[in-house]
Amino acid sequence: METENKLAPDVKYLVEALLRGAGERRLRLARGCGSAFDREAQLAIDEAKAAVGGDIADPNVRRALGERVLFSLSERIPYAKMGECFCCENKFYGYRRDFCLAVAKRLRFM
Repeated sequence: METENKLAPDVKYLVEALLRGAGERRLRLARGCGSAFDREAQLAIDEAKAAVGGDIADPNVRRALGERVLFSLSERIPYAKMGECFCCENKFYGYRRDFCLAVAKRLRFM
């Protein structure tokens, strides 16, 4: 069942696959051989990363947190092994969920 704050299993699978391929996609785009979907997916990821931590005042901390969330999702690393994440575990997983939701909505998967 799809709700406003939860991804359906198939959509979650697609978003996680997109995030794991972010490095290769960025390389394709840098070489000029990326597809229109590559550009759209990268834009969705960049927008989601910029939106992480909107409740945090310091822009440097927000930027670093966005990088940590993307790294955690793309490399499948749990909070306990991430090192400094600038927030508690529960908040970090909330940011990860919101990140995935933002990517899915931007790409019109839901």
